Amino acid sequence: KQGVVADVVRLWRADLLLRQYRLNEASSLLAAFPNPSSYPLAELLRARLAVVRGAGDEALNHYERVRESGADEDGLRFEAAVALATTGQDEAADRAFSRLTSSGSRLATPYYAAAEHALADDRGDEGEAFFRAAWRLQPISRELLFRDPLLASLCTRQGLFPLFQFGSMEEPRAGEAVPGAEALALPAAVTATLTGNLLRLVVGDAEVRVPGGGRLAPPGAVVDSPAAFARRERDEAIAQLPALRDQTTSAGALAQPALQRRLELAAEGLAEQERWGDLLSLTAPLSSYAGRLPPELTQLRAAALIHDDKPRDAFELLVRLAQDDKLHGRRDTGTLYQLADALRREQRYELAVKVLHRANQISGLSAGAARERQVRMEQRLAEAHQQLATRYFHIRFPKVTGAQYAQQLAVVLEEERQRLARWIPLRDPKPIEVDLYPVEEFLSSYSQEMPVVGIFDGRVRVPFADLRSLHPQLVAILSHELAHALITQATGDHAPKWVQEGLAQHVEMVQQVANPFPDLAKAGHELSLVVVEQALGGFSEPQFVEVSYAEAAWAFHYLEAAHGVEGIHRLLAGYGQGKGEAAALQAAIGMDAAGLDDALRAWARERAPQSWPSKLRRYDEEAERLLLTRPNESAPAKLAASSDRFHGGAQLPAAMAAWHAQYLQWAKPVKAAYGPVLAYVHGETRGADPTGACRRLSDAATAALASPQRFEAPDRRLTRPLLLAFTSLRDLGLACGRAEDAVARAQSAKTQQLLGEAAAVLAVYGLRP
Repeated sequence: KQGVVADVVRLWRADLLLRQYRLNEASSLLAAFPNPSSYPLAELLRARLAVVRGAGDEALNHYERVRESGADEDGLRFEAAVALATTGQDEAADRAFSRLTSSGSRLATPYYAAAEHALADDRGDEGEAFFRAAWRLQPISRELLFRDPLLASLCTRQGLFPLFQFGSMEEPRAGEAVPGAEALALPAAVTATLTGNLLRLVVGDAEVRVPGGGRLAPPGAVVDSPAAFARRERDEAIAQLPALRDQTTSAGALAQPALQRRLELAAEGLAEQERWGDLLSLTAPLSSYAGRLPPELTQLRAAALIHDDKPRDAFELLVRLAQDDKLHGRRDTGTLYQLADALRREQRYELAVKVLHRANQISGLSAGAARERQVRMEQRLAEAHQQLATRYFHIRFPKVTGAQYAQQLAVVLEEERQRLARWIPLRDPKPIEVDLYPVEEFLSSYSQEMPVVGIFDGRVRVPFADLRSLHPQLVAILSHELAHALITQATGDHAPKWVQEGLAQHVEMVQQVANPFPDLAKAGHELSLVVVEQALGGFSEPQFVEVSYAEAAWAFHYLEAAHGVEGIHRLLAGYGQGKGEAAALQAAIGMDAAGLDDALRAWARERAPQSWPSKLRRYDEEAERLLLTRPNESAPAKLAASSDRFHGGAQLPAAMAAWHAQYLQWAKPVKAAYGPVLAYVHGETRGADPTGACRRLSDAATAALASPQRFEAPDRRLTRPLLLAFTSLRDLGLACGRAEDAVARAQSAKTQQLLGEAAAVLAVYGLRP
């Protein structure tokens, strides 16, 4: 007996050391036991230690020994399956999940995993059967359903569609009758809830979960929706944040599967609430963790680092995770896609394409191959483009476009920005980046799965480079993407997707979406607004997306019809102030999302027109005038008589020469300070102390910027790039003075590009910047 007690104490200490991430000490204690050991706990701890170290084969052996010892139950098998998947043992993980389904497990996750595998192998009916089994045990939220590309494909199957109740704002509450057939008698302090057939019993901070426990549900048990269950899990994890921080002061906490899951739930909730500082604090042990990084936590930390303006740290963390995956044979494409996006943001296109290619080899997703083409397309434009900068727009285009068409588009953009201000007012508009791509190249990259004729992903990207047309349908595409950019600025990028897509369609001059609600109501295929939001943000089938776009557009037709443009203004302002959807809607129109959904349907079915009226402007009939209009400010309704409104007027060269003579005088201190700083940044004077030169440059540029009217050249095409160049020179001096060499090099490259654009305008007059 004394020997057994001593062994138990040693195993308890080994478990504690593993939690504290003292791996070598834990390994030494476990080495005192025979291998294999007669103690299942010793083999379980050896398996967890192997998982932390990324030794998948070793972990598999130890999990098998635990099972063979008789300590075999669903929880253990599930832990083994998840652990094996994280260490790259895909076939072993598949077998572990298969054992769970074939033995009639009461856990839902293995059946969802089996459904995914069947769908990936084009065994749709089998996938549907596994999904039904999982749904009966524990239904998942619509959000999770649309987030998974394989499971999302089941949404339109005739046999499953009624399960999801997509026409309702509330999610289906698929639970057994309450009380159950063998209802438990529980103390009053215990709270019982059902989600599907999963029974949860909670008292204080303690919880017991009974998979398949619906028949045990006591009287008064609450039947939860899947979304409420998921939200409660996240909220409870966040409520335990102080305790979680105490338990995760050491990276060893990541070796405990249950604790790691609680950390993931808390991190998901913090990201949802945009509490990036708390998320960074919670995941701080990852930086000192030498084992296999947990993908979900690592990716959430990377997202928090980006929001904290630390993209380099995020990039390095993702690189490490990808290297971990490669070293241990793990096939996690999510990491690679996130890494590729980080590389693209830093304009490291070649490496981004290589990473995407590797991810696509693993996943086989056609959308991944399209992403490769998109990055290549962006790279070609970044490496060889011309630019036209106006007050509110920076337009990049290939040589084939020509300056004439770019100027016409610039004026159209300015006019459309002014028109859209009726619905999307901005107090302090920021310049919008616009990229023009050849039409065939764009469509082959973006329209493989669904017809995409323009996108906004921080930049407006449209396939107009070689079209040279201002047809109303093309202008509608341009104004649609412009609306996205303006909505993003107006709301601080907090507008939900139904608002983005609905308002962008609402303001188009060419209205192509007929009222869908009467037909959808007859067929029983209406989607509630909450489903529209989830479908637009997930991996939806094309018909789901088409219906969601149409309903979002008519939601805004209703808002203007019932509450005027002022209602739309109030809604955007609410999102811009950081209000959640419920508060933003209440402040804007005096109802919540459910109330809006009901009011929209009643109006659209009974009182709405079949199509929404709009006033068309034919820019294609104004092409000649657009060429004569200055593109750096909105064109007038009629041409002004004054000749200085046109580029190339007879008086312009003389006016430019006079302005340039003054420019050379006030810019002289900046140009004198720029040379030494440029030499230092390019490595020509390493070893010298650049502090004085850097300070002189930042001071001189700051002094020049104090008089912005100086930059107002007679040819207004020069004003924007020159003003931005001097701003960049100031930032270059500041970065150089702080010894931030990487930032200084980036600012130097930006300065030279802007000066190049200014030089192109000045060259017309035989002048130089």
